[in-house]
Amino acid sequence: MMESKLSSQFIENVTVIVEQIVKSGNTKDIGKLINSLVSTMSTAKEKKKEKHLKQGIAEYTKRLGSYCKLQIIEVNDEKAPETLSEKEMEMVKDKEGECILAKVADQSYVFALAINGKQYDSVDFSKKIDQLGITGKSDITFIIGGSLGLSKAVLQRANEEISFGKLTFPHQLMRLVLVEQVYRAFRIMKGEPYHK
Repeated sequence: MMESKLSSQFIENVTVIVEQIVKSGNTKDIGKLINSLVSTMSTAKEKKKEKHLKQGIAEYTKRLGSYCKLQIIEVNDEKAPETLSEKEMEMVKDKEGECILAKVADQSYVFALAINGKQYDSVDFSKKIDQLGITGKSDITFIIGGSLGLSKAVLQRANEEISFGKLTFPHQLMRLVLVEQVYRAFRIMKGEPYHK
């Protein structure tokens, strides 16, 4: 009972934070019609502080079940020392990129999350996704990179790079924000109320 109450309050708090970020102009909304979310996860031992993020992701994943088939695919980070040369970083990203691309369907329209990508507002992104569906591109993949970012091969495979702004987010928080924005975009598309 207490955990459920805490989870609901956490979801409300995250929604408020996301709204503040959007209003501040530091980032733009994205989202809707997602069949796969490919993301790179660290194999490091989970921290207790991530429990609430996972609860939020689970909650929005459940809500999205009314709108789409959502699949979250995790790919492990490559093990690497703390300090790497530029060449070593590229090698690690290339290995991670191969694992990511192996999970992406040939027919999928791919959005890679990248700091310098295009920023959308929720309404425009909903229109973009709607247009993709009309033209038969309803299989959509969002890719969140690991701590070093995405490889050149992954960025070349992407149909589009999108961004939440110049801010850097922990991986789990980025996933939560993405799933919340996808849920928000579905509500916009269906003409249902959503927080502005």
